[in-house]
Amino acid sequence: GLKLGLGSFSLSSTSYLMIGEDLPGSPPPPAIVADILGVDLASLDYMRDLNALESGMGFAFGADFSIDTGDMTFLIFYARFQAGLGFDIMIKDYGETACKGSGQIGIDGWYANGQAYAYLQGELGINIRLMFVRKKIPIIKAGAAVLLQAKLPNPAWFKGYLGGHFNLLGGLVKGRFRFKIELGEECEIVGGAPLGGLKVISTVTPNNGSSEMDVFTVPQAAFNMRINHPFELEDDEGVKTYRILLDEFRVTNNGNEIPGVLEWNENKDLANFVSHDILPPHSSIQVKVAVSFQERRGSNWITLTDQGKPAKETEERSFTTGEAPDHIPMSNVVYAYPVVDQQYFYQNERNSGYVKLERGQPYLFPPETDWVQYTRFESESHSVGATGVSYHGSDKMVRFDFPTLQNQQTYTFKLLSASPEEVTAGSTSENYVAQDTGQEGNSVAIRNREITTTAQIAEETEVLVYKFTSSQYNTFKEKVAAKRVDQYLLDPIFSNVHALQVDVIPSERFGKEELLGNNFTDGAPMITREAVLTDSYYKEVIHPLIYEGYPLQPSFTVDRDVSILGLPPKRGVDIMTWYLSCLESNPDYSLLDKRIPYRYNLVSYYKQDFIDIQYKLVNAYLHDPAKYQSQIDMYGYIINGVMPPIPAGDYKVRFRYVLPGNILGTSQIFNYNNPY
Repeated sequence: GLKLGLGSFSLSSTSYLMIGEDLPGSPPPPAIVADILGVDLASLDYMRDLNALESGMGFAFGADFSIDTGDMTFLIFYARFQAGLGFDIMIKDYGETACKGSGQIGIDGWYANGQAYAYLQGELGINIRLMFVRKKIPIIKAGAAVLLQAKLPNPAWFKGYLGGHFNLLGGLVKGRFRFKIELGEECEIVGGAPLGGLKVISTVTPNNGSSEMDVFTVPQAAFNMRINHPFELEDDEGVKTYRILLDEFRVTNNGNEIPGVLEWNENKDLANFVSHDILPPHSSIQVKVAVSFQERRGSNWITLTDQGKPAKETEERSFTTGEAPDHIPMSNVVYAYPVVDQQYFYQNERNSGYVKLERGQPYLFPPETDWVQYTRFESESHSVGATGVSYHGSDKMVRFDFPTLQNQQTYTFKLLSASPEEVTAGSTSENYVAQDTGQEGNSVAIRNREITTTAQIAEETEVLVYKFTSSQYNTFKEKVAAKRVDQYLLDPIFSNVHALQVDVIPSERFGKEELLGNNFTDGAPMITREAVLTDSYYKEVIHPLIYEGYPLQPSFTVDRDVSILGLPPKRGVDIMTWYLSCLESNPDYSLLDKRIPYRYNLVSYYKQDFIDIQYKLVNAYLHDPAKYQSQIDMYGYIINGVMPPIPAGDYKVRFRYVLPGNILGTSQIFNYNNPY
């Protein structure tokens, strides 16, 4: 594009060229053309219906040129002129879209459209001063425009307008003219017009005929309108209210419905079908999506009908799947315990581990007569394992027993599968030397037993493999209880607001997955914290000042979301951002082993709540003290109050370990202290 300006004079020119997929829809002409022609701009949007259709490849080109002189003056005369011209051309592949009476649109789905327009508008008059008021009196004011639109071939359609307006001698003579010509017949879309040509189902994927699709594929449907959301359309009878309902989103394999759930985006115009288990491998999968339409008549919703049957729009797709993996991909793990790459695993928090899958893979856990599953925990010095592995299809969970592990060891956890005769029942304690078989998913291990020192070869499939490191402590409670205070710290926030921090004798730190969570804890942190409000500061000062009788009136509430920190804000024990940054970028920083990563910050939230309530009381009553004197007297302790600082003393926090899946572990109370 190019735009030039000189004073009030301006000139602009733009052009575009597009080749490829998912082209934007053809635009309507500029608003000034519709204004000169005296036609509603929406009626000139000749591609509205076809723009709603899914399209493949296409080509589009357009340009426009406009000029505006702005207000020009000469002596007592003034003038302004506007002119412009432009065109848009598009050729698109609309696939299998069919038009009533002419079959598939265009030539094998390829259909062209275009428009060209030109306009000229101007005004000439005199600028005089009458009775101390400056007036513009037009001598001539006129405009003219021409518009030609076309869609072709099969069916071919043309429409043209020539129109304008004029106003002479300040309205002494004025008028408007318009000529319209229309030839051919527009495409009336077949199978998608319960609401006058409106196509609702935009896209269904995978595409029809796709092959070797991933068994983790999620069929998806996109809609041009929000589902189950009322909207208005205008027809010859006026404005009507409609809504669109999703009648069916079925995924089947040879007629058997595949169980799953629908997941919607926030705007409710995109739905994903997430199957409970992965899709069957090497299978033909059918997807059917159907929507119906309802009109609101009075207080009732009435289903629209077509030839006596409920009007529906339906799209169907068929595709085939490829091979299923012989292992659990890490991308299919929602959470696991031990957590993948966990830094500090406490082996006595639970006597069994588990892996939660996003999509079930029951074929990896067939009946025991065929294959058995077992675990192995390998470190540099030893290897232990167990055979207590089970798969629960209803909740897509793999469960397994823990053997006794050593502390402060990095383990490689392996979930293995093999023939029954190749696995020794019960717990084992062995050393292995892995050898490559040259076949993906298979390995050979030389099993050395201390009793006989003989070697036995077993073929195994690694279903899941990842690393973790055991803690110095067997439980989280033991770890927190072992923290020995070096010094208490007072952290100033405001003059009367302080947080509390603690330094301890250097000891085992906390891991990032514990503090923040990660992809394998389902995004949830593994440590929760909550203040134990038994301190005199809260019971004797803060509670009577802020929270006793809360809310004093329905409108005198705090402005924060109380579900996050609680009311009072017991969970206002904040993690320090620098601690997380150092864990990531400077893990050797010595303070990570000394400083407790949480600070006792309840006083900040106390003050925030106090200010919120005080502000609302002042605004409610102090604008008219005579009228509200009784309320002012009643709530004077808040209206005239100040936030009391935190006094010296102990402040307790309960830290609790929470395993992935919200399974509660051990907890321990830790003591903070204000020494001043």
